[in-house]
Amino acid sequence: GRLISAISLAGWDSFSRLHPDKLGRLSGPFRFLKHANRILGIQYPWVVLADTDTGTEIRRALPSAGLTDLNSPIWNSFGRPNLLALALRAQDDAVAIAYNYDSQPRIYIYSSDLTEKLHTWQRNRYINRLCWSPDGKQIAVLYSGKYDQDKTFVGEDPTKMPVRLPDLEIIDVQSGTTLKEFFTGGPESMIAFSPDGSSLYTISEMKSLGYLSSDWERDMIRVFSPRTGTLVRTLTVKRTGLRSVLAVSPDGRFVAGDAWTP
Repeated sequence: GRLISAISLAGWDSFSRLHPDKLGRLSGPFRFLKHANRILGIQYPWVVLADTDTGTEIRRALPSAGLTDLNSPIWNSFGRPNLLALALRAQDDAVAIAYNYDSQPRIYIYSSDLTEKLHTWQRNRYINRLCWSPDGKQIAVLYSGKYDQDKTFVGEDPTKMPVRLPDLEIIDVQSGTTLKEFFTGGPESMIAFSPDGSSLYTISEMKSLGYLSSDWERDMIRVFSPRTGTLVRTLTVKRTGLRSVLAVSPDGRFVAGDAWTP
């Protein structure tokens, strides 16, 4: 429980002074790299690499000047999608980041030391999560089911929920080609590959919407084939259901989920 390191990261001062109510949405997530003395994360609008041994910042990168645009829908839309998503590739800690800014959300791929922007792709819908495939050759993109194709928030209207659009996309990292798109039955809040890459798990956040439809409660964790988009299996918990958070064990034998109760 001893404090090992404290790191102070310079913030976006001009924004902080003008918009103190939005500070809580500007930082994180943070991830340890394979070298445990390094942490990579978001200090909005930058991606930042820091050294825990010295307590200093190593480098920061601004993926796009558009990230400082305060007219972006992320600052004024009623529902507000997740501002960003971040995932590290197991092989080399390459960084995948999604920013839901402006009218065209984008995904960026950086080297682990932030010295090289490897890829960037524009997308037409708000992004909820990113997940690398175990072999590091593909990225799964989970779109927010609370927004339609016009980026209109529909999460408060049960007659429109969930949005019936393909909400999961598999992208080839080298070419940027879409390998597969399919609809998970969302809205889903989290995705995870099985360790062998043969399955893709999704878990819903339906309970957090405040609607207790029995159909939604029964269908909480779904297992898909990332190659075909086929629903392989449904995992349920009676009475309480599941929501929002899942994790797959490193050997692929177990799936843990949040068994929510009132």
